[in-house]
Amino acid sequence: MDRQGGNMVHDNPWVCNLSGAELQQRKGTLHAEFKSACVSTEELPDGHQFRLAGDRKALALIADLTGVERECCRFLTFQRNVEPSLGPISLRVTGPTGAKEFLKSTLA
Repeated sequence: MDRQGGNMVHDNPWVCNLSGAELQQRKGTLHAEFKSACVSTEELPDGHQFRLAGDRKALALIADLTGVERECCRFLTFQRNVEPSLGPISLRVTGPTGAKEFLKSTLA
């Protein structure tokens, strides 16, 4: 389907809409903030799981991160898990072969 149909299908799943300068700026701001907020990181076969504190600030940070990343890195899948009683928040980010290495270079 083309852009007019709402979804863009690419033969290559590794399509990013950011220029090199834009990616470096994001790494220096949002990615850096996310990394510093992570309490732990777990490597998965197809990506990473990140654990953050269960506060409102962490929840907003995850929302901001997934909001912008899903627009430029459409090959990634984001799953958020919020524990009860203000427990930790986990963000699982997975994708096709190579996603784990990509995430290691950007978020982990």
